[in-house]
Amino acid sequence: MNAIKSQFTQKQLIVLLSGLLFLFITVYSSYSQEVLSKPEKLNTWTPEHLIGTPGDNPYTATRTNFTITMRDGVIIDCLKWIPNAPAPVGGWPTVIMVHGYGDSKETLSEFCRLQAEYGYYTMTFSVRGQGLSGGLSNLISRTEAMDFKEIVDFVRNDTANGVGRDKILVMGGSQGGAVPLMAASMGGLNVKAIINSVAPPNFASSWIENGCVKMTLLWTIEYNQDTARYNGQVSRMSDWIYAENKQYWDSLAYWLPRDRDFTNILSNNNIPLLVEASWQDKFFNADGWLQNIHLVNSPMSSYMGAVQGHG
Repeated sequence: MNAIKSQFTQKQLIVLLSGLLFLFITVYSSYSQEVLSKPEKLNTWTPEHLIGTPGDNPYTATRTNFTITMRDGVIIDCLKWIPNAPAPVGGWPTVIMVHGYGDSKETLSEFCRLQAEYGYYTMTFSVRGQGLSGGLSNLISRTEAMDFKEIVDFVRNDTANGVGRDKILVMGGSQGGAVPLMAASMGGLNVKAIINSVAPPNFASSWIENGCVKMTLLWTIEYNQDTARYNGQVSRMSDWIYAENKQYWDSLAYWLPRDRDFTNILSNNNIPLLVEASWQDKFFNADGWLQNIHLVNSPMSSYMGAVQGHG
């Protein structure tokens, strides 16, 4: 009799817990779908000490558009901003800025101008297959890294216009962070420092980690031609993603990291490095740096956390 009573009580408990679980799921689902409006005055304060006051820029600067021809004949569309003043001995401190994927030199032109007005030679360009540059994109690879080394060498020789050939900083995020550091890891990049933002050395593998394809990869390889123009291999990657046949996944898993990830050569870089990474970046999160930061042999500083990155 006691056994029957105990069994009946257990059934009641199961029914009760099931009901509570259903209630919790219903309430949570309703709550998670609630759209909240932006609180008034959120993110409207900008510290004054971070803003240059009107007229405090010590120089004006002049923009010059130009092109550089790569080893394979591809023409890269470039611009530079130079202060309107005699260059100091050794040239102006120099900054080369590299844009993210699908952008162009115009994305960073205003940043270059503002930097130049504080006494810097600044330069940026449209990566091959993007903007008005020629060629076809190989999707952030050794190809673009070789281009970057040639671009740096070209800029270093612009001493007649005041470049500081021995005091060059390169900086960028996403594609703009990966390409310079990849080039440095390949060797022969003549710059003094690199800023790498949200661009870990295993970025390509990050796009397909855990046997899944991030939507951000699909977006990146399906831009219109006015945004990016792909070579044959990159063009086929979207077909591989949509296919239901395992052999196409195998193709993606093999070819995407090839000549794009650079963990195997990262230790070759000897240029001082500043790294920033975002915990939950929609493209490349901080985990790629946490797994590989021990491979960095150059002087380095890093911040990983609340970085805006790709959102």
